[in-house]
Amino acid sequence: MVQELMRTTVRALVLACRDRQGRLRQTLPPHPPDIHDFVYPCADEHVRSLDAPFDFLRTLVEHPDPAVPVDDLLVAVLRRIHAAHGGEHGGREALVSAGRALSRLLDDDHERLQSILRRVL
Repeated sequence: MVQELMRTTVRALVLACRDRQGRLRQTLPPHPPDIHDFVYPCADEHVRSLDAPFDFLRTLVEHPDPAVPVDDLLVAVLRRIHAAHGGEHGGREALVSAGRALSRLLDDDHERLQSILRRVL
């Protein structure tokens, strides 16, 4: 009975991959992950490598998962970028850069952009 009440659903979206030369590409990989691959949180170094031009934000904005509130996801992503770059001790520059990239994606919806940015810090 308890197992019917408690359920955790995990959704993962591939936002980047490394090519054969080891370069990070902010795009889908040429082959999908195996069905039973594991998902781990990104280490700070991997988050830092997802730097400008922040092309992966376009994937999140333009192809959202209908089961996930995209604006809340964007807030979480921006917070993670800020934390990976040092948080209060140096993450501001990366956060501003990511915010600018997001502003270009949401340029026609200023209220939405402001709502997202107000919730980041």
